[in-house]
Amino acid sequence: MIFMSRLLLLSVAILVLSGAARAKEGSMTGFELGRLLGAADRCGIPISDAAVQLYVNANVAADDLEFVHDLHMATGNAEDAFDKMGDIERHAACLQTRRVAGALRLLKEP
Repeated sequence: MIFMSRLLLLSVAILVLSGAARAKEGSMTGFELGRLLGAADRCGIPISDAAVQLYVNANVAADDLEFVHDLHMATGNAEDAFDKMGDIERHAACLQTRRVAGALRLLKEP
């Protein structure tokens, strides 16, 4: 009986911890996508709305209540950061933003 109780407790702990890990992962997705979208906007990099929708559907849990908030905060922060960058820093940041957007298949087709 003690073994079964411990096994049940361990199973519950694993479920709770895996849920917390997924929630953190979803929040990171909001921040990362927000930074990318904010940077792309400031760099004039065309992002496909359809590709973003596919990315969100594939990477954000349907019950992630923080995603929109995290996305909004990170987008605004990225835009503010770009407004304060010097030319060389902005050029390097735009280059990497385009590379990341391309790697994630988010670039709008010409």
